[in-house]
Amino acid sequence: MGLNARFLQIMVWLREQGHVAPGAKVMEIGAQQLNNAFLAARPEIESLARLYGVPAPQLPHQVGDGPHQSLNPDAPRAGPFYRALGFDYSCIDIDNNPESIAIDLNFDALPEPLTGKFNLVTNFGTTEHTINQLNAFKIIHELAAPGAIMLHELPTFDLNHGFFSYQPSFFTRLARTNEYTTLMMDFSWGEVEYGLSEDMQRFLDQYVDTRNRPAFGSSPCSITAVFRKNADAAFVPPIDVPSGSSAPNPQMKERYGTAFKPLPFRSRVVGKILSTVARVKRRLNS
Repeated sequence: MGLNARFLQIMVWLREQGHVAPGAKVMEIGAQQLNNAFLAARPEIESLARLYGVPAPQLPHQVGDGPHQSLNPDAPRAGPFYRALGFDYSCIDIDNNPESIAIDLNFDALPEPLTGKFNLVTNFGTTEHTINQLNAFKIIHELAAPGAIMLHELPTFDLNHGFFSYQPSFFTRLARTNEYTTLMMDFSWGEVEYGLSEDMQRFLDQYVDTRNRPAFGSSPCSITAVFRKNADAAFVPPIDVPSGSSAPNPQMKERYGTAFKPLPFRSRVVGKILSTVARVKRRLNS
């Protein structure tokens, strides 16, 4: 996915709110590059540099002739940009780059020297390519120090990209079970594009006749979620159950303890009132 202009806007906001201090230790999940929209966002780059008290990094305005948002293989890497702002930068990737820490998000445990050491952990279009979502998000949690920011920008719809698309419910459950503070959640999307990509059309042509189907239209859409980790606690996998649910057995209560945490008194009272109102309405309408 690469870092984009939206990333710069979020970083400016985080600095203005005092969430990411100068000299912060940054860990990228997936070694990122800077896309053309990022490179063209000079006002945001200059604003971020001022907030960190450093000269604005000198970057090309565009790399290649592709679409504005595209990521050219020759686009600059993100590491020098972070360092120019005064950050202590690291990244996890299996791209054979000597700068990357080779950790397999599917299988590997996080090495102890990296545990709880980072003030900002970013996940820009990486975990959707990982089949073991549990391990990937556990590693992100463990990398973050108490008080650290975890910044995700991931696809919620992008046809045939990676293995997964993400829903808001995933991030709300992730934050609830790990008692993160949600600082921001937002969507971004592009123009609706009609027709299937050539690779998808070739794939479907092997199995079905698509000539008489309505034109396919879609808009690539991504979700941004920004959390603050509040405590040095073990990672709890999110589970998709309603707030205030009871655990069916002691094993699940231990495994997902915070997911089955009782609701605060006010929430329980409001929930009962709303349930009562709903029952009355159903009876009146029957």
